[in-house]
Amino acid sequence: MKKVGAFLHKVEGYVIAKAEGKPPSIGTPLYYRGRKVGVVVDIIGPVGSPYLVIKGDQTPEYYSSKG
Repeated sequence: MKKVGAFLHKVEGYVIAKAEGKPPSIGTPLYYRGRKVGVVVDIIGPVGSPYLVIKGDQTPEYYSSKG
């Protein structure tokens, strides 16, 4: 597994992350320590510096403790 991005914001059940390197494809599940935490639902922003929109599988409390 590799790091795909850095957490930036959470908005209404979604997480926005700054992609690191080539972003994963839309629909790719994301894992943290062996647990599924979400799915990439969109890639936004400039081609050279994209952001990931991730639909979270965790509770809002899980994400509020990150960052």
